[in-house]
Amino acid sequence: MGMTALFLMVPAYGHLNLTFKLARQLQSDGYQIVYGYLGKPELAQQIHRQGFAVHWLQSLPFGIGVEEATHKEKSESYLESLLDRFTDKTFRARSADLQRTVDALKPALIFIDSYYSTDFIVLYPFIKDKGIEVVLLQTMLSTYEDAAIPPLNSQRIPGQDSVGAIRRAWRAYYRNRAFKQLGQTLLYLGRSNHRIIRQKFRQNGLPDYHRIRNDKTFYTGFDNLPEWILYPRAFEFPQRTLHPFQQHLGLMIDTGRVENPSSAYQTMLKQLSQERQTNPNVKVMYASLGTVSNAHAKPLLLKRFYQRLIAAAARQPNWRLIVSVGPELKDAFPTRLPNGWIHERVPQVDMLRHCDVFVTHGGPNSVLEGVLCGVPMLAYPLNDTWDQNGYTARLAYFGCGLTGNLRKDRPVDMEQKILQLLMEPKFRQNLLAFREQLQEFDGTRALFALLGEKKS
Repeated sequence: MGMTALFLMVPAYGHLNLTFKLARQLQSDGYQIVYGYLGKPELAQQIHRQGFAVHWLQSLPFGIGVEEATHKEKSESYLESLLDRFTDKTFRARSADLQRTVDALKPALIFIDSYYSTDFIVLYPFIKDKGIEVVLLQTMLSTYEDAAIPPLNSQRIPGQDSVGAIRRAWRAYYRNRAFKQLGQTLLYLGRSNHRIIRQKFRQNGLPDYHRIRNDKTFYTGFDNLPEWILYPRAFEFPQRTLHPFQQHLGLMIDTGRVENPSSAYQTMLKQLSQERQTNPNVKVMYASLGTVSNAHAKPLLLKRFYQRLIAAAARQPNWRLIVSVGPELKDAFPTRLPNGWIHERVPQVDMLRHCDVFVTHGGPNSVLEGVLCGVPMLAYPLNDTWDQNGYTARLAYFGCGLTGNLRKDRPVDMEQKILQLLMEPKFRQNLLAFREQLQEFDGTRALFALLGEKKS
């Protein structure tokens, strides 16, 4: 039996898919790959399809608002959440769960999704004397503050926007974070996520060497905890400076991952292929606003956006529109449009190989998959809270697409932007050049050399 590598990832396609290439490389190096998982069965099946094991967990991390999600359907949801916070129910459940997991699997290496970074606090007492390596897997670009780089929730671009504008974007981020923390402190009588995390950091005896970093955005960060960024350095603005414990791992988009396409999807591809043989002027637009779009925007807003996009495509008789709407909106549209199709979900990389323009929310995986497939993109970030604005800015910076406004763009605006992407050759030329840059560096070799030293 080889050593075990345990992955503790967010149960979402974007997070899991991004780790499969890394897991496969570790597997070929002799590691047993196990995903600690709690979520929908279909995502567990996606892990199994790649040839990896699933260890079912019974808890979710503390300090990320699990209490509210757990009790949101209950009539006394606030009181239940408050009680959980004061009794440390989430923390205690996670501690018992991860201790059982470590005892059962005896991993030599644990990868923690950056969104689940508080698991490091939970794990520390169980692993500190066992020689178990822990690495944060960053499913965004670096989220640490850098004066030369705007926060990832901003569409500011270094060199095009002023230093003052970038500084104001950082001030706005920290101001909003402070207000959110204050609101939680008042709402939960002092038991905010921020305060609970700091309390458990001290309680579990973590050293100052791993102090909590206040300059990390979105998630809790720890000093000197190895962080592997699952994207190439070339995807980042050139002004970015990393910390010594951070490392870009390279291009981790797994274009060879095993999917399970529906029969409706396969039938649609056959129909498209037949139509293109008889009409070479057919252009295919693929639209998807991510696998968790409902968590970032209200369903009504998304529905209205898709309606306007459908109207835009209808203005051009040779356009064919394929829309992946997700489970929340699958019943809001007919499966067949006069000039296209509606699906709950499609295998995105395969779909991109058949299309001419990609309408995306600007998620990092989607942007890079679009680049790898050489498809110009029209990006519509869903909100100003998370990181989609940042990747949309990079999309524009590298000349691989255009940006839109989810709320304001009319069908005629969408039509004109898609026409621009189709007709101007610079977008595809930039995509080809950018793709070469992305594929130049593979950071996994040096990192696996270090792991190989550990194995020997």
